[in-house]
Amino acid sequence: MDKVARFRLCLGLLSLLRDSSVATELRWALLAGDEPVWEEMLWSEYRRRLESAEPAAEIVNSLIGWFEEPAAERRAFGETIAMTVTRLYRQSKLAAIVAEESLLRRIRRVLPVTGPLSWSVKYPVYKILVALPELHNELLMALRASQHDLFGDVPAQVSLDLVSSLEVTQDVIAHDELLKALRNRK
Repeated sequence: MDKVARFRLCLGLLSLLRDSSVATELRWALLAGDEPVWEEMLWSEYRRRLESAEPAAEIVNSLIGWFEEPAAERRAFGETIAMTVTRLYRQSKLAAIVAEESLLRRIRRVLPVTGPLSWSVKYPVYKILVALPELHNELLMALRASQHDLFGDVPAQVSLDLVSSLEVTQDVIAHDELLKALRNRK
């Protein structure tokens, strides 16, 4: 069995077992190797599963490992949502995120686990997505996760500005608590 066939087998195991440890093994293999075709296959599969109406907990959970890995965080975030968001923003088609249910689902699944990302990686996307009230609840979860994550550095004033601009419909208490914490950090 050649490398591509073995990689496809791993993706099949991920589908069958729905276990994030399989995704972790795939991540380690990709980080250790130099197989661009694997990366293209993996990210295509991640996007497909994140957009699917089927549960994708194993994929979402595995993203945390990618986001904690300094050598991989930019690529992982870019492939899952950042490149799409940035492209739509540049094309003045940001409303397409809300109009396309599968894309909205993918972004809603990824945002809450972006806490470990470096601020320089995630902030430009957060700043763009503030324009979409439909994502304010997920942005609040992302900013809360960033606030309490060892890896995700969060500048207090910029975070305060973002949180202040959110109109959340869920977890209003968490919103107010985060505002208070950020004001105390200034």
